[in-house]
This record gives sequence, structure tokens and C-alpha cells, in this order.
Amino acid sequence: MTRATQAAAVCLLLLGGLWIASGWWERQFATKIWEQVSPRECLRLEVYQPFWVLPWALHSQPHPDPGMPQRPFWRLPGWESPAFYRLYDQRTGELLAETGVYDAAYLGSSDITWGGMVRVGMLEVADVRDHFCIRR
Repeated sequence: MTRATQAAAVCLLLLGGLWIASGWWERQFATKIWEQVSPRECLRLEVYQPFWVLPWALHSQPHPDPGMPQRPFWRLPGWESPAFYRLYDQRTGELLAETGVYDAAYLGSSDITWGGMVRVGMLEVADVRDHFCIRR
């Protein structure tokens, strides 16, 4: 291998490792924006802003409806308000669900539905029909 080939391989490995690691640190170093407790006070939904070091163009932007195709990042308008959601059992503090990162500006609404399926706008956060709070 020539020096140029070796340098290119090292750069690709470093960039690939950085991209993979960014999936971890975007959640671990995220900033909590707000939280809301369910009407029965047994579930808690927290909203986080991910910690991004890489440019927005390197982050895919999934559609809140899993049945819709995902557009390639070069055809996206950009991130307006990236966020992800964590749902906790308010009584024990157990993490029940965590969503991917979505653009909160495109969820259709910020209204929370606390029925058998916890939703924020179009985004399904978790199916909690078997949770003790919902079964009562």
C-alpha cells in the first residue's frame, strides 16, 4: 500500500468511528428541554435536544410515520428543532421507551396523547396498554 492509500484508509476509519460514536454521545450528552407527567401521574415524558458535533447534514431525518419512505439527507430542508423522547415510569423511574431523533417542527402537533399508545403529534412513543397505570 502506498502512503496515500494508507492515509485515505486511516481517514475513512477515523471518520467512520466518529460517525458511529456520535450516535452514542448525541443521547448521553443531550439537554433536557421539558417534561410532562401523565394525568394519572404514573408516566413521565421527557424531551431532549441531542448533542450534535457533526453537521446536521450527516444526520438522517426519519419521517414520524414509519410507513413513509425516508428521503436522502441531501434532499432535506435541514433540521429546525431536533429532539427525541424518553418515557419513564414515574413511580420507579424505569425507562420504558426512547424514540429516535426527529424534527419536532414536523410532528404535526406537540399535543400528547396518554391512552394505550403514548403519542406526540404523529410520533408513536410507546405502547403502554400493559402498563399498570393504564390497566386500572
